[in-house]
Amino acid sequence: MIARRAFVLPAALITALAVGYSVLWVVAAHSIEGGFRNWVRLQTDRGNAVEHGTLSVSGFPGPIRLA
Repeated sequence: MIARRAFVLPAALITALAVGYSVLWVVAAHSIEGGFRNWVRLQTDRGNAVEHGTLSVSGFPGPIRLA
């Protein structure tokens, strides 16, 4: 019984941390993409021309890349 608990609790903690990190990464990536879109809209409203292709967010599980 104790040996089983010694395995289950760390495994549950590792799983919770992995899921939490994944959710945090996705939320941050969407926030960065939204921030870029807002910046483009602001620049356009000021009369500046901003051109870009299709936006792509990548990099999981490491740094977020917006291309």
